[in-house]
Amino acid sequence: MSVLISTLGIQLTNTDILTTSQSKLLKLNEQLASEKRSNDLTDYTPSEALNLLNLNSTIKKREGFLGSINAIDTRLKVYDQSLTGLEEIAAEASSLTTTAPTYNSESNGSTAQQIQGFMKQVSFYLNQQVGDRYIFSGTRYETVPVKDITELPLMLTTTPTTTVVDPVLPDYDAEAPYLPPPPATEPDPVPTNSDADAYVQDNVSIDTTQKLQYGITSTQEPFQQLIMGLRFAYSATQDQTNYSELMTIARDLINQGLSGIRGVHSDLASSQTILDKVKTRHTQSISDVNSEITSIQSVDVNEVAVKINAVKTQLEASYSATAKMQSLSILNYL
Repeated sequence: MSVLISTLGIQLTNTDILTTSQSKLLKLNEQLASEKRSNDLTDYTPSEALNLLNLNSTIKKREGFLGSINAIDTRLKVYDQSLTGLEEIAAEASSLTTTAPTYNSESNGSTAQQIQGFMKQVSFYLNQQVGDRYIFSGTRYETVPVKDITELPLMLTTTPTTTVVDPVLPDYDAEAPYLPPPPATEPDPVPTNSDADAYVQDNVSIDTTQKLQYGITSTQEPFQQLIMGLRFAYSATQDQTNYSELMTIARDLINQGLSGIRGVHSDLASSQTILDKVKTRHTQSISDVNSEITSIQSVDVNEVAVKINAVKTQLEASYSATAKMQSLSILNYL
């Protein structure tokens, strides 16, 4: 009986060694494959686990800001392309008003067509859409901001040349009603409709305490000036008597608009520079934090390999002992 008890005790010991060694071998193989001590926080000290949680939280926050920055990259590119196009239109229109200061019956038709072409191009650029959002419409994301400028009333020498301000909508805005041309002796009536949303410029949080205003709206003064200038220029082609006066007003407005659009473009470039710097900062921070996480989790793969060999040796010995005990018979004890 004592022999049976002794043999059973050895078997239980070997079984415990086998179970422990197999578990340890599985853990070591996981460490060898991942080069990490563990993916389970319970395998770290309380201070290490808390540190890992905080570091991973920092990464997620940085990645969130990067996601917001990346989301507006396409909009910024379209803004850039649109402003470049608008600058070219303004420059060409300014040149046209300079080279055609007086009425010329032979070229007037061609001049009028060119100006109407400029108007349509301005509408095209200010009605740019990225995804489901009209990017020049303020926060009226689903609203086409600019109507067909060629269909607006003619401008008269008595028409005011001042721009409107928030929240009044310029008469070329899609939500502004068409106004009939005023009598020649009366000034153009001021639109009574308004919508502050048309003036709201989009912004984005790019860091914990940093927001960036990047949006551009079709209601901004330089665009109002350019469109008014083009309308005066076209009106000049339809009014031989006041041609020179209207064309002079047009040229001044177009030049003001061109200067203002260049300023808007410069601000956009500054916004892009800021975004690039912040993006680099977040990317570097994530890299640094990942290095800290690695320093906590990493294992020496060579050391792990040595441990694996040691555990395998122990397992082989336990398997051998178990097999030997299973082959024992009463003859071994006689």
